[in-house]
Amino acid sequence: MQEVIWSVIKSGLGCQPQLLTNRHLDQIIMCSIYSVIKMGGGIKLDFNTIIKTYTSLFIDKENTSLVWSKCKINDKGDTKDIISFYNEVFLPIMQPCILAYKGQAK
Repeated sequence: MQEVIWSVIKSGLGCQPQLLTNRHLDQIIMCSIYSVIKMGGGIKLDFNTIIKTYTSLFIDKENTSLVWSKCKINDKGDTKDIISFYNEVFLPIMQPCILAYKGQAK
């Protein structure tokens, strides 16, 4: 599953580099992990678990929380949490890339 996640990240950034504009790479990585695991169907993992795990990796919890709590949603600079970013921005743009790997996520 790691290889599929990595492939989705590389494919998405290659085809849709605007996803990184004024965003943190970790936002794209967390969304890719969630989408591939959700697509695979075998493992139950929600965004809250991904966020908790991500936050536990760092000492500076306050600044780390900005990565998942303040995701750029539009060109006006509006921000929302990572779940809103996933649903409103990431998934509509990345769905073709994600679906291209559907059979491989296990």
